[in-house]
Formats: sequence, C-alpha cells, structure tokens
Amino acid sequence: MSTSTSDYTIFKKKVENRPIDTRNLEKIKKSIKIRNLLHLRPILVDKDMFVIDGQHRLEAAKHLDIPIFYEISADLREEDVIILNNNQKNWNIENYLHYWITKGNENYIILKNFSDRNNITLSVVLAIIGRRGGGTLASLRNGTLKINKDLGEYQLIFSYLKKAQEFIEAKNILKPSQVKGPVFLRGLTTIFILPQIDKNLFLKKIEAHVDMIYGCISIPNYQKMWIRIYNYKNPNPINISLFDFQSPSNPWRISKDDRQLQIDSWVAI
Repeated sequence: MSTSTSDYTIFKKKVENRPIDTRNLEKIKKSIKIRNLLHLRPILVDKDMFVIDGQHRLEAAKHLDIPIFYEISADLREEDVIILNNNQKNWNIENYLHYWITKGNENYIILKNFSDRNNITLSVVLAIIGRRGGGTLASLRNGTLKINKDLGEYQLIFSYLKKAQEFIEAKNILKPSQVKGPVFLRGLTTIFILPQIDKNLFLKKIEAHVDMIYGCISIPNYQKMWIRIYNYKNPNPINISLFDFQSPSNPWRISKDDRQLQIDSWVAI
C-alpha cells in the first residue's frame, strides 16, 4: 500500500541512479499539470528510504509542490535500479555507463575517458572498441563489457575516422548534422574496422570520389556506399555484401543490439 507525503527530505538518492534528465522532468511535470495520476504510480524506496525507482516523479512533485506517493519494499536491492528501468526501457547507454562507473568498474571508466578525450559519442566509441567482442549493448547493460586497456588500436581507428569526417565536413558534401550524426559515424566506423580494408587507401578513395558520397538514412545504406567507393577502380576490391554484415558468423555485423545503440544515441529519456 502506498503512502503520500510532502516532506521530500525523507527520501535519499542513490549515487548509482542516472542523473536527472531535464527534458524528461519537464515532460512529467506537464503531464501532471494536465492530470495528476501520481497516486497510481508511487515511487519505490528501500527500507532506508533510498529511491529505487521514480526519482523523476519525485523531482516533479517537488517542483510542483504536491504530495508524492511512495511504497517501501524491504527486499529491494541496488541492482534492482537497473532491472526496473530496463523493463520500462527508460535507460539509455549513457545511464548504464554512469551506473557502472559509480560502482567502480574500471572498464567503464576507461570507456568514458576515451569518449571524453576524443569528444565522440558513446555509441561511436562502442562501435570502435566493442565490435570484436560481440553482444556490445548487452554487456554494457549488465556490467560485463571488457575493454583492451592498450587503447592504441582504438585510437588509430578513431584518427582515421576523424580525418574522413573532417574532410567531408570541410567539403560541405553533407550537412554538418549528418556528418556528426550517429548513423553516419557508425556506418563509416564499421568500414574502417574491417580487417581487409586498407585504411590509407580508403581515405584516398573518399577524397578522390566526393561525387559518390551522399546522405543516407541508415547504417547499412552508408556501408553499401562506402564499399562501392572503396571498390571503385580498385584492383583489390573487398568481397563483402550487406548480407555479410548481417550474418551471425560475422563479428562485424550490424546486430539487433547495434540497431538499439543507434536508437539509444538519438533518444534522451
């Protein structure tokens, strides 16, 4: 049974909880103003009054100065933060990163440092460093993501990616929003990490055939375009198709998890 209160100070916030998303907060506040249904969805707290689920609803109640409804569950654990939000599909990849960093997971700390140092989104970093392990998104969520602490290979791939991105942006071939977008960057990354690709030659091909570059709406479409450019008048073309990218036997495939990463990188929840 839920209880209501206007004393917000009784609640405690776990450091593992994702940061408050202002856009989501405003959305909840707007919904409450239209019709207050907080009594139908109380926040969940553990026996020590730490909020396990519902920190955005609590924050909205504070802003609107209205009572918040809550339920105390003595058997809730800190891991339930992920389980509850995962079931609600409320966490994006940045939220999982934040959670495991607060738990002291060294792999996630390295992941964030690499992302910050190179000023690239987490979804692109995962494309660079997570491809060969497979199951990237699932491992990110459950805290088992492993990263090679020698970042030399990752940094090399990123340097090629950055050169290509800057060239295309400078030539005004595509809109800046496209060149910096997750679909473009992940599509290009999946080509640079192919073992059969001559990366220097690929860069030269991009620079020589700007007329073959166009905006695409999906990662597979970008893959098809890049392969066509790489193989054009190439005496040693790569023999790979979109089917090969989708094949379960190919560790560089665009999997269901990869498509979810694409969605997660667009949505701020």
